[in-house]
Amino acid sequence: MVNDVLFVSENFMRETYFISDNVQSKFILQAVRTAQDTEFQQVVGTTLYEKLKELVKDGTISDNENKAYKELLSQARYFIGAMAVAELVVTTTIHISNAGANRVKSEDFDVVDEEEMYGLKQYFIKQADHYKRMLQGYCLNNRKSLPELSQYTINTMQSNLQSAASSNLWLGGRRGGNGKPRSSLITHIFKYGWY
Repeated sequence: MVNDVLFVSENFMRETYFISDNVQSKFILQAVRTAQDTEFQQVVGTTLYEKLKELVKDGTISDNENKAYKELLSQARYFIGAMAVAELVVTTTIHISNAGANRVKSEDFDVVDEEEMYGLKQYFIKQADHYKRMLQGYCLNNRKSLPELSQYTINTMQSNLQSAASSNLWLGGRRGGNGKPRSSLITHIFKYGWY
């Protein structure tokens, strides 16, 4: 396993998302690491994720035979970036100390309240969902060029290319609705119990 390879640079993050110069690099880089480890890896699967890290680390990502992998990373940077900013909104506002969770305050700025902070985080998650759909489309259209997406069948090696929603809870059936109720696991549990 290749450790500490980031697919999005600090400069890309600062320039694309207008992150202030006073935000420490450690916050930005950790947010990128978290976004790619928890979100991007879910989309492409562990095998392809590790392959990409390997190609970036050894510098062969730009080789002609790795063109599809390089394009994938190009497609992924806005998804990873938006998810990283969603992380930054919280991590730069609240810090954990011996006294518990503390809100960062400054004499020069008004700190957003909790509702505004989570609203801003949701804004970037919605933006990331758009880029996630584009990324999934690229992967689906280029499966032959990205063998890690089709050669393996066990759960940790499969890509998650069908749903771009960021919801943590899915009750079954298609997303969205036509106003008609549909059965779900929750309905089953309430009616019949957990078995």
